[in-house]
Amino acid sequence: MRDHGMASEAGDVLLKTPEDVSPMVADMRWKNGDFVGISFRQKLTRTVLRHLRDMIDEPLQVRMARLMSR
Repeated sequence: MRDHGMASEAGDVLLKTPEDVSPMVADMRWKNGDFVGISFRQKLTRTVLRHLRDMIDEPLQVRMARLMSR
């Protein structure tokens, strides 16, 4: 995932809320510049994975407008 300005380091525990999904606890595995690798502590369900895939398939402008309108 890409996250600008993240001050965390590998081994830190994060609380992430990706694309309208409930907050999930994740462990940061690695960091390389603005890119980080995380693993979620709970297995992501098929429903959540489908939702994330559908959100990512939307044009970026649509996703950003939805996120900024909150």
